[in-house]
Amino acid sequence: CKAPLDVVFLVDGSRSVERQGVGNFRRELSMIRDMSAGFIISRTNVRFGLVVYGTRPRVVFGLNGFRNNGGLFNALNRPIKNPQTGSRIGLALRAAYTRVLARSPRRGATKIIVVLADGRSEDDVRRPSNALQARGVKIFAIGIGRYINGRQLDQLASRPRRTHIF
Repeated sequence: CKAPLDVVFLVDGSRSVERQGVGNFRRELSMIRDMSAGFIISRTNVRFGLVVYGTRPRVVFGLNGFRNNGGLFNALNRPIKNPQTGSRIGLALRAAYTRVLARSPRRGATKIIVVLADGRSEDDVRRPSNALQARGVKIFAIGIGRYINGRQLDQLASRPRRTHIF
């Protein structure tokens, strides 16, 4: 893909995701590595950011962290702390915007947030999702684990749902 994209991945580090299958957190990171392999990472093409969330979101890296695919792959292979706490997806969505996307604005780039989650948030997801979409952010939701809350994934994702929920 050569169109300018700014993509922030929200990785579920909650207790519930790991309870549904030991190793799910590492699988989320592997999935990001695999998905990003099809993009050309550079300052003018595609930039990636990563936020791990539980009860509180933590920015692992922002959009200006890597000039090429190798840098991103190396970062994803390093140990990344899994909080194994609660799950506040709404707070994580707001952090993805205010602490990543808004801090590195780029004219003409499509803004995307990819939420990996079991869909069991302890806070409201609808309002933050709607607010971000009103700012032009496209939100994709990817269900993780065996007991996915499809209703919350539906509240998170942009429309049409059939192309934004996996």
